[in-house]
Amino acid sequence: MDRQCAIAFRSHASPACDLLDDNPCCVCPGPGSSPSAQALRLYARENPRFLDSDSWCLCTRGRDRKSKAFAQHGHLESAELFFDSMPEHNVSSWNAIMDAFAQDNQLQKTLHFFQAMAERDLISWTCVITAYSLAGHVVLARKTFDSMPERDLVTWTAMIQAYAHNGEPHKARELFEKMPFHNVVASTAMVAAYTFRGQMDEARKLFDSLTKVNMVTWNTMLTGYSQHGHLEQARAIFDTMPERDTSSWNVLIAAYAQAGYLVEAEKLLTRMERLDEASWTALIVAHLHHGHLHEAKSIFDSMTVRDIVSWTSMISMYGQIGEVELAKLVFDSMPLRNEVSWNSMVSVFALNGRYSPAVELLRDMDLEASSLNDITFVDILSVCSHLGLLSESRSLFGSMIQDRGMVPTMEHFGCLVGVMGRSGQLEKAQELVQSMPYTPDSAAWMTLVGSCKLHHDVGRGSHAAKRASKLTTLKSAPYVLLYTMYANDRGDRLDQN
Repeated sequence: MDRQCAIAFRSHASPACDLLDDNPCCVCPGPGSSPSAQALRLYARENPRFLDSDSWCLCTRGRDRKSKAFAQHGHLESAELFFDSMPEHNVSSWNAIMDAFAQDNQLQKTLHFFQAMAERDLISWTCVITAYSLAGHVVLARKTFDSMPERDLVTWTAMIQAYAHNGEPHKARELFEKMPFHNVVASTAMVAAYTFRGQMDEARKLFDSLTKVNMVTWNTMLTGYSQHGHLEQARAIFDTMPERDTSSWNVLIAAYAQAGYLVEAEKLLTRMERLDEASWTALIVAHLHHGHLHEAKSIFDSMTVRDIVSWTSMISMYGQIGEVELAKLVFDSMPLRNEVSWNSMVSVFALNGRYSPAVELLRDMDLEASSLNDITFVDILSVCSHLGLLSESRSLFGSMIQDRGMVPTMEHFGCLVGVMGRSGQLEKAQELVQSMPYTPDSAAWMTLVGSCKLHHDVGRGSHAAKRASKLTTLKSAPYVLLYTMYANDRGDRLDQN
């Protein structure tokens, strides 16, 4: 379930830098790594000496190395504090801190550091392109690209990926054709632009026209076919590859497993010369997806090395079948946890009606500096709503906004409407439906109808049912609830007489 919340900001750029002047910006969390990071990795693979260059934004020398280490492990505040404590900064250190915030989708911070730099290099500009791209501002990314005093292959490739990441492969191709020269890195980036959008015919035409390809190019085609359900073509690419790496095997294994061809996936697994945890994890996730709990646990128990995905998958599995204690046992046994692990465990408690341990785990998350996501808050608020925990719901809702700076979604407001209604505060519940910063949908009004039915408020329930019927294709559903409300209310009056 992919949900994105956008928070509008205004840029406070220096007038001297017209490309950053007074532009409305938004920050939207997006999946996966940034386009420029992919481009830089591709370029580094083709040019190993590039990693030793003074211009490499993640340089590995002295204080820059420590700043980089903080950033890579998600400690951006520590990275910034360490950066501020450095007696002097060079271009590499500026680039390191700026790139860290760019990769974390913090556009305003990235621009702040960019504007503060006394000296910039190509990597500095590329980081800004990355930040704009991740925030969905491809026009501003292109404006930055066009304003650069000079460009290199990495910059061109980053801009191509920016177009691809934002769903504009045709503009990516136009830019690709304008490049002064192409190499396998740029060509692979263009192939990836097509595969990212599922345009496999165009990707295949370009792939077949290339005079030079490498392992990354082959894997890009393999991944494209696999992710878009073309298993026969994916297998044909796999069988044609002159050489394969672990990623090649894992991509095809995961494709077979997710499509339900578990036997074929396991056959491929036995043919691998070097198995890694990703190979086994793909099978675990597939077995769980198809309800094969015993097989998933058997694979998990047999793994000598486990990654966070495999551990977290087992937590979710136990939660889905109501084995909360076993899920907690797996969670407590994890050698390393990330935000997904914490959120999964909190959700297991919430979805199984364990409010107290869920909230206790929230406090532990705060101590560990791990971040809750909006989905986990929906799970916890839903539990509070069903249990009628009004004060707890209000406290959690306020904590979301004030302590964690999160933007409540329609679902969060819906949970609050539900718990107010269950608690008999129907007037306040209706006021919240009408005043929340979203246009109420049928689910919000139906929640109010259900609460009115519970407390025999026929008048308010009738109004909510009429509003809900205008917003749903199931026109009769609100009136079914309304009819039972009238019937129950009439029955109660007859009993009283």
